[in-house]
Amino acid sequence: WFDHPAINDLEFYKTKECKSEDKINIKFESPFDLTQGELPKSIYVRVENEDTNALSETTGDLRLFLTKSSPSEILAETKLPLTVVRSFGAAHFFNAARDYIFENNTKVFIRDHGYPFGPNPSIVFRLCVMREEATNLIPYDAYTADKKGVEAAASAMGGPTVAINGNQCFFEIGLDESDAGDLPQMLGNIADSCHGRLIRNSLLAPISSDNYYTTTDPAPGSPLAGPDPIPETGEPGGKFVVKSSTSWNFAAGRASGANALGGLSTYYASPERADKAHQMIGFAKGTETGKGCVFTATEIKGVGAATTFKSGASSSGVEALTPSADAGAIKLFILDSGAGSLGLMHIDPSGTLRSAYIGRKSKFGFPYYVADYLGFTSTAPRP
Repeated sequence: WFDHPAINDLEFYKTKECKSEDKINIKFESPFDLTQGELPKSIYVRVENEDTNALSETTGDLRLFLTKSSPSEILAETKLPLTVVRSFGAAHFFNAARDYIFENNTKVFIRDHGYPFGPNPSIVFRLCVMREEATNLIPYDAYTADKKGVEAAASAMGGPTVAINGNQCFFEIGLDESDAGDLPQMLGNIADSCHGRLIRNSLLAPISSDNYYTTTDPAPGSPLAGPDPIPETGEPGGKFVVKSSTSWNFAAGRASGANALGGLSTYYASPERADKAHQMIGFAKGTETGKGCVFTATEIKGVGAATTFKSGASSSGVEALTPSADAGAIKLFILDSGAGSLGLMHIDPSGTLRSAYIGRKSKFGFPYYVADYLGFTSTAPRP
């Protein structure tokens, strides 16, 4: 029989699929009787009862006992260390995500995490977690390529593992979706500019803007396109993510490098986004250098909650962003979020790229299509 500090939440199976008919009774209260048959060569363990506390994880040894007919008469014991990680927010969540990827030989670990904790959350974020060392970044200029929506962009990328929305975009001539008179010029068209830099294969995309002045006419700039801090005010500027040939970097300021996207935000408590769905990209360092996790988080149900999600990310090991003019910034960056901009596609268990959550600006072009996206191509641990 097995024992572990979390034994009440664990069940054991003969097969990886953990079907009910393959369940093995092998606990102290119902030990496996070797006189009635042999144990399989492989036994699979599954957490059946998830704790309602997202920070919960249980560390201990999974112990296997060989006993006489009475379970208390122990003849032999063997053990191995096992940490049961129940959810995002637990300290070893990203370690567990990497373990899942290796054990299942998959490209990505996908997990829905909700608030409040429990069976009926009002807010749900979908996390797509990939291995740092096995993942590349594709910043994609949809305007220049004339690809309308995330599905067309993902197809042009060549079938990424995950595709998401990019940074904030706008029309160079100053069209405003809140102005009914501008809507006819916008409808079904792709925004032609973005706040911040998009760099693909070391080439700066023509849609990129460095303008951080918010009073320019006809189109105002954004502090997210500027350096960090903004020289004239000392206020926070933009953030960017870059993937070089050997490493990922999440940093403050204007984007630079081989494949990068700037114009990102760490203003988690923004009142302008409090009633909007969020899409984010983050990084968690691994126990070994170069073997961490790159992940996306898309709010597929509900709005707001960026500060709550940020707290969970910090608890799971996402580190502070330094240097940064944002005192509370971590390596979790907000993309163009809300108002129909979100776009998420990811592969299913068969490896087929599927649409998961797509807003109107990434699906129907109402009142316009967003200008850029990010693709992630990842490989499985084994051929």
